[in-house]
Amino acid sequence: MKNNQLPRLTIVVPCYNEEPVLPNSAPILQTLLQHLIDNQQITTDSKLLFVDDGSQDQTWALITQLHHQDPLFTGLQFSRNYGQEAALMAGMQVPISIQISLSLLMPIFKMTQPLFQP
Repeated sequence: MKNNQLPRLTIVVPCYNEEPVLPNSAPILQTLLQHLIDNQQITTDSKLLFVDDGSQDQTWALITQLHHQDPLFTGLQFSRNYGQEAALMAGMQVPISIQISLSLLMPIFKMTQPLFQP
């Protein structure tokens, strides 16, 4: 299937004070997304969108660092905590504005186990 016929996927991940778990969960999600890209199931411009819901720790700094390490990662930062639902809704608006085919909403809470076996 040609790249322009594949769906573009954005995985929206709401984050609030996720500094302790983000370093472990981000690579798991990155591996999942890269696996889908490598198997030509989604486009190469698919993204992981972390929505920082006004975190008081270093969550935003980690998201920024991830973005600089790999363009699969992107982020959206709230000025204060609006709640998980607002973070999910904001994350869903970004894909609509850039014509994303699919969005997957995923809380990050204590993600330690692999989601799939490649």
